[in-house]
Amino acid sequence: MRKLLSFFIILCTTVISANATWNRVISVEEITSGGTFIIGYEATANSGVLVPMRAELNSGNYMNSGTTAGSSEKTTIDMNSIAETTDYEIQITPSSVVNGAVNLMVGASYIGNENAKNSCKLYDSEAATTAFTPTIGSNDVVTFTIKANATYKTLQYNTSSPRFAVYGGTQKNLVLYKLGGEISVTGITLSSETATISINKTITLTATIEPANATNTAITWGSDRPDIATVTDGVVTGISEGTAIITATTEDGNKTATCTVIVTAPLPSTTYELVTDGNALQAGDKILIVAADYAFALGSTQNSNNRSQTAIVKDGNTISISNEDVAVITLEGEKDNWTLHVTNGYLYAVSGSNYLRTIEEANAASYWTITISAGATTIKNNSTTTDYYIMYNNTSGIFSSYKNTQKAVQIYKEKQLETGLQTPTTLTRNTIFTAAGTLHVNTEIGSQIEVYNILGQKLISTTAQSNETKISGLKTGQILIVKANQKVVKVKL
Repeated sequence: MRKLLSFFIILCTTVISANATWNRVISVEEITSGGTFIIGYEATANSGVLVPMRAELNSGNYMNSGTTAGSSEKTTIDMNSIAETTDYEIQITPSSVVNGAVNLMVGASYIGNENAKNSCKLYDSEAATTAFTPTIGSNDVVTFTIKANATYKTLQYNTSSPRFAVYGGTQKNLVLYKLGGEISVTGITLSSETATISINKTITLTATIEPANATNTAITWGSDRPDIATVTDGVVTGISEGTAIITATTEDGNKTATCTVIVTAPLPSTTYELVTDGNALQAGDKILIVAADYAFALGSTQNSNNRSQTAIVKDGNTISISNEDVAVITLEGEKDNWTLHVTNGYLYAVSGSNYLRTIEEANAASYWTITISAGATTIKNNSTTTDYYIMYNNTSGIFSSYKNTQKAVQIYKEKQLETGLQTPTTLTRNTIFTAAGTLHVNTEIGSQIEVYNILGQKLISTTAQSNETKISGLKTGQILIVKANQKVVKVKL
């Protein structure tokens, strides 16, 4: 009966140890906080297959490697399936001798080296020569350095004569796995620290938790001014003008990161008119490329080999947009040799392929001929050996360069701005114009007047004290958006 009971106890102990969980170490904090570790050499990065350092000192003054007790070999273990075992377990504790260093322990003994060539020893007590300072490099490779030693100071693995010892930095560095428990969050960062959006627009913030293998990665998002900006799972929405602080807080450790979001008034729309005569196009014109028979314009997003589409609303021969997802193109060059300048470069075609790409500086493939005849518009590349045109692919929902095999496009040109270079002879209510560097707003007394720059940022907010309000001190040459008595006018100062 006693023999049976003893067998039962041993069996239960083995089952419990098989449930061990080993986590790859990717931060120094995981090492300096101490615990039970397996140290090894990983021939294939991030595979989890290691030649382990055994928890035993060879009589030749080095740590054995491999899976056989009492010997040193190249056999490996798979950290994805290994159970808890004392064969390879190294205890790591903070050093009380060297700040930021740790002790590597086998039982009650300390692994160390007194600057002896390619060797190591076990010591009964900790000292400067047992204090290893850990650093982590690419692929989570750990370097253990005894700073007290002059030459032989790095714990490494020798692949030629399989063994672990302290070398002069000439052998292979190590990887670590930590036994069980949770890996704590040490910090959090956001993809942006500041952002500007307009009312009803959104921006997505991405949170990065450190370390990447932290056990609990749950995050709570919040806004200190939900009346100005709200946030849901990192998506920030502008509600009203002002500034809000968006905060991401980790559930583990209450680590925080913030982004200051400035919400501006929505940018008034810009009107574009259909171009029916190619001679009306001039260098410097702002244009849109629009699908002739569909409510889509060439978008601001450059995919690998084509441009995105963005939905628009046509009103007869005009389009009004305030959507930054539409590509506003600046015409450069001259007739029959135009370049199409978008915010991130110049549109160009790739000969022999249905590709429309963007390049930072214009090249030979960036020149186009625009022809408008009998209501039909073509935008033909000048460099391709076969005629390629910018067209709309309604099946794929993209704009690209094709051999006239897709849907036709049209060009819309920005409507001429009110320049106000001449003062009206008769002033009427709601007349807005500029003259001699001064903005003139003629409206009812008591009316609210608001002036914005082209980015939608409010420059002036005032109340009309007379029928004509004169506003000076603004930078000449800039484009302004003026709101007064429910009228919105875009003027150039």
